Amino acid sequence: MQTDDLVNHACAYRALAEVMLAKRDIKRAKLYAQKALAYFEKAGDGVGATELKGLMAQIK
Repeated sequence: MQTDDLVNHACAYRALAEVMLAKRDIKRAKLYAQKALAYFEKAGDGVGATELKGLMAQIK
């Protein structure tokens, strides 16, 4: 990705996870969700991390 903004990275990966979940590509959904969580945590965004964990609970 081209930006240094950690939250933007996190949001982009979250969106990819949501798309993969909708397409039932669980493996990629998990991968992107894990990347999103890492970026939210690195950015210190507790709200984003908490919301992402909710999404991760939907991915089985």
